[in-house]
Formats: sequence, C-alpha cells, structure tokens
Amino acid sequence: MQYYTSVLVLCWLALATLCILVYENNRMRSETKKAFYISYLFIAIASFGEWMVTGLSMSAFPSRWLLSVANFLDCTLTPSVALAFVAQLQIDNKLKHVMRYLLIGNLGLQIISIFTGWMIQVNEKGQVEYGPLHIVYILLCVTVTLLAANEFLIYSISYRKRNSRSLYAVSFLILLGVFLQEFLGNGNQTTFLGMTLGAALLFIHFSEFFQQKSDDRIHEQQAQITTDALTGLLSRHAYSEDLEKWKKKENLPDDFVVFTIDINGLKNANDMLGHDAGDELICAGASCIEKVLGPWGECYRTGGDEFVVFANMNRAQVENALRDIENETWRWQGEKVKELSLAVGCAMATDYHDLPVEKLVMKSDKFMYEAKEEHYRKAKSARRRES
Repeated sequence: MQYYTSVLVLCWLALATLCILVYENNRMRSETKKAFYISYLFIAIASFGEWMVTGLSMSAFPSRWLLSVANFLDCTLTPSVALAFVAQLQIDNKLKHVMRYLLIGNLGLQIISIFTGWMIQVNEKGQVEYGPLHIVYILLCVTVTLLAANEFLIYSISYRKRNSRSLYAVSFLILLGVFLQEFLGNGNQTTFLGMTLGAALLFIHFSEFFQQKSDDRIHEQQAQITTDALTGLLSRHAYSEDLEKWKKKENLPDDFVVFTIDINGLKNANDMLGHDAGDELICAGASCIEKVLGPWGECYRTGGDEFVVFANMNRAQVENALRDIENETWRWQGEKVKELSLAVGCAMATDYHDLPVEKLVMKSDKFMYEAKEEHYRKAKSARRRES
C-alpha cells in the first residue's frame, strides 16, 4: 500500500504539472484547456477512489459504505476519462455520442450495482469481489477506449502529418494498464499509471497538432502575401523578396534571363468596356505568361498590367518562348475583349556580364517599352490606312 500511495502521489504531481503546461500553452483556446483540465481531474478523482478501495480493503475494520462509494467513483470515472480525452479534440460526431450513451449506461449499472452487487460486491469482511456482470464493465472500458482511439485517428488525418500510429500506441498503453490490473491481479495497480502516462503523451501529441495548425495558418497567410489574388501568379511582394536574393549574388548565371511584359491596350479596354474587361485581359496575359515561361522560372505580377519573369534559359529557348508568346496571344479570344497583345522585353545575363540583376531588369524594361511603342506606332499607321 505504501508503494501504491507513492505511485499515486507521483501521478497526481504529473497531472498537476500537465495542468501548468496546459495553462502556459498560448496556442490552445480556453475551451480546449478546460477539456484538458477536466480529463486530468477525472483521472485524479478516479485514482483516489481506487486508492481508497485498496486502502480500506487492507484495513482492520473496513467500512462497507466507504468501499461502495470508492468503487462507484472508480468504476464510473475510469471509463469517462476516454470521453474526456476525446473532448480535448473539440470535435462533435456520432461516435462521441455513442461513447456518451455507453457511459450513461455504465453510470446506471454502477448505481444499481451498489444495491445488487452485479458489478462489484463488498462482502461482510469488507473485501471487494467481482460481481457476475463485471465482465460487462471490462468490455465497456475496452470499447470506449477503442472508440476514443478511432476519434484520435479522425482528428489526426485533418492535419498535414498523419501521425495515427502514435495515437494508437497511446491507446494501447492505456489499455495495457487496464489489462495488467484487471487480469493479472496480484495487487498490480497500473490503470491510473497508464492513464497518467497516456495523458502526458497525448498532451505532447496534441501540442504538435496545435503547432501544425499554427504553421498551416502562417503558411496560408504567407501564400496570400506572395500570391497575386487575381492571376494566381507570384505577387509584387514575392518579386521584391526574390529580387533582393538575386542582388546578393556576386555573379548571375549565364543562363539567367529577365522578361518584363506589359499588356497593350489595357487602359482602352478599361475605359471603353469596363474594368471586368480589363481584368479579363490581365488574367489572359498572366495565363499566357505562365503557360510559356512558367516551366522555365518564376512569374510575377508586379503592377496592374505589368509582369516580370526570372528564368533560366539559353538563347534558343528564349527565341522559341518569344514566338510561343506571340502565337498564344494571337490565338486568344475573350468574352468581353476580342484580342490580346503583349509588349515583351527580354535581357539575358550572358549579354551583360557586368550588370547586377536590377540593371538587367532595367534593360529588359527598356526593350519592353520599345516593343510597346512599336505596337502603338503600327496600330496608328493601320488606323490611318483604314481612314
């Protein structure tokens, strides 16, 4: 009994430490923290009930009434710990309701057992004996634990890392604690040792899930910052970050290429047909750029109708890409706008060995504006011939 008391005190200290860890965890919501506290309280009260049963059974003048109360606390709260663990997940489904109904049924049987001895009997000598329906209680404990393990699995697959095996291992640890005590006997008081260890491991596991959830949220926010909402290309923010990375390189690779691209006639489309037509042109331009140049590098939308591409290509690949862009724009036809025209500038690092990346972008910009001017000059000449 002295040894069991020492183990129980250590379990209580471990549960108290877990309460402190939960309290200090800033990633948990208050509702989740409350579920953790309740599960630890259930373990503490149920283990106290079992300790009372063991202690009273060994005393010279055991109280049958106290033994009955202690047994009742033990047998009602022990399986309820599984539901308390599931409550930590903050999910609500049919399995959780099934667990609740089983535990309510167990509560009724334990109340009846106080008077009938169906589950546990206290004889005249104050000794605890298993009743004829005690196996029902054992089966109920195993069923509730397996249902809890399944709930853990459902919970785990909602995250990037599907660590279901470790959750099953924790469930097995708790079941083993119950098995060693109920079937081996000989004073092996292992149920609440297993539950306390399981509670500590589940806290570690759930902490990892909460961290993953936080990481996913940060990743989503980062994706929103670095992705252009309209076109799906990389954003100006992503462009600025990558430009700074390229600035830090002493020499650009010989196959490094900068494309700067602008949509011809966007202002006209916005003024004459509305901004929906302008957005259609922007998305069409982005789609064309991504289709032709995306496999070779990173495509950014840096302004309203302005795009930049950092790619790794040789001269032949660049020439083919320029022809492909022209063919793609020629084939395109929208719902609100009938044609798409892109002004494309291109500068290759191999032609400007001494230029840093920002100067190479400026070179590409210069060629893009020359292409734009040529486009409008041809369009003006065409209008004159038509008139």
